[in-house]
Amino acid sequence: MTHTADATPAYEGDALLARAEERARFGRSGLYDVTVLRGDEVIAEFRGRSRSLRSAGTTPKESR
Repeated sequence: MTHTADATPAYEGDALLARAEERARFGRSGLYDVTVLRGDEVIAEFRGRSRSLRSAGTTPKESR
């Protein structure tokens, strides 16, 4: 699940900077907030979730 709030449009040629911050971690899951800036102006906010995958070749019991 993700949530996006667009404050203002970006245009071709704009120099954008995205700053991400991990807000919480629950085992293999995470919650992140991302702010997209054009100079000092916030143009978008994004909240997303992540999920880490098990390593290839491991079974559920081995990855605990």
